[in-house]
Amino acid sequence: MTPPIIDLDIEPDTRAPAPLAPPTPPPAPFVELDLPEDIDGEPTAPLVNTESVPVMLAMASQLHDAGHLREAEPILRGILRAVPDHVEAMHRLGVVHHALGNRERAVALLGEAARLESGDPSLWRHLGEALRATRRLDEAEACFGFALRLVPDDADALYDLGHVHAQQGRLGDAVHRYHEALTYLPDDPAILTSLGTVLSHLGRRRDALLCLERAHRIDPHDATTLHFLAALRREGATSSPRDYIAALFDSYAETFDDHLVEDLGYDAPALLRRAVDTVAGPVAASWRVADLGCGTGLCGETFRSTAATLIGVDLSPEMIRRARRRNLYDVLLCDDIGAALEPEIGTLDLVVAGDVFPYVGGLEGMFELAARALRPHGLIAFTTERGKGDEVTLGSSGRFVHGEGYVRHVSSAHRFDEERVEEVTVRRDGGRWISGHLFVLRRSG
Repeated sequence: MTPPIIDLDIEPDTRAPAPLAPPTPPPAPFVELDLPEDIDGEPTAPLVNTESVPVMLAMASQLHDAGHLREAEPILRGILRAVPDHVEAMHRLGVVHHALGNRERAVALLGEAARLESGDPSLWRHLGEALRATRRLDEAEACFGFALRLVPDDADALYDLGHVHAQQGRLGDAVHRYHEALTYLPDDPAILTSLGTVLSHLGRRRDALLCLERAHRIDPHDATTLHFLAALRREGATSSPRDYIAALFDSYAETFDDHLVEDLGYDAPALLRRAVDTVAGPVAASWRVADLGCGTGLCGETFRSTAATLIGVDLSPEMIRRARRRNLYDVLLCDDIGAALEPEIGTLDLVVAGDVFPYVGGLEGMFELAARALRPHGLIAFTTERGKGDEVTLGSSGRFVHGEGYVRHVSSAHRFDEERVEEVTVRRDGGRWISGHLFVLRRSG
């Protein structure tokens, strides 16, 4: 084993971590599988006879390993039609569906495969990953724990278990799992970055910098590492890297709504709608509205009744895919917020941005575009996390905080008048509530 990178004097959380060696495999979640049959909207599975299964499996495996998931998927379904209990095909098909974003389908396949073959540690780890993606965290924890019973030095399972603990709010346990993973993979930049970000949340700035700087030396181009290094070094970053934002929101698009509303206590859309109604009065479906950083459509759903035309924009392809399923928007753009504002010249009635500007940073460019895009007396409504005075700074959380004075100064410089400012609670983070402001501003005539 490699010596630890930091002195591990952080106590595990009060709640004891789940045992890493459960006496029996955790029960595999199972639903009725319809996957061997053709599914509407998906390629038809080829007819496979039992004699051709090895050849077809080799073909599907090559396609899968090369990243050609949509080509591998129907072949694997065809194999399962011929041999319904073929564990390797079921395992691979579950991994493919997880990668394609079909998480519940992945859980069903991997759970059944684990029931049939409980001694494969990679199967339990893949099932744990699918469960974690659907926020079934206790079940995911049990799967990773059983994988570690089978292979105690599995650094990937330790790393994944660290992620589960971090999502559960058990940051001390997360530190221990990441740290243990590093004893087997000391130069893995992803593990180093994850450990660094958790240490930052725990207030261990010096140790967090050690981890992130080492990760940066190994992979100088990783957007997440660069972003959190800038936060900890207090380098005065004014924007978030585009790749970091897209990857961050892609990673939890599947469970975004539940996570934001139930886990983080997010209710910005309702607060913004109430504030806009207070300023503008009842609005029929006549406005042209731009929803910046629209995500899966939580704000769009709240403001749809005001809009004759609703435009949504988000950097995350997965968020846009899920927003499209809601059938709320007249226009959806997978791009930065400027893509929604630049084509509009005095045509928008409302610009809305719920919990978006903490990921944007400096707002000068946004206000310049909004001032041009809004009609005279049009409105912009948004939330921020509370900062100091006239400053915008990048916090250790990786999100920007905006001083009330900064917002007032930048908005007035672009001819916006203040209609309503409220102190609000924007979300929970690490078990504590984050305070912020809600603004409704009107473009001068």
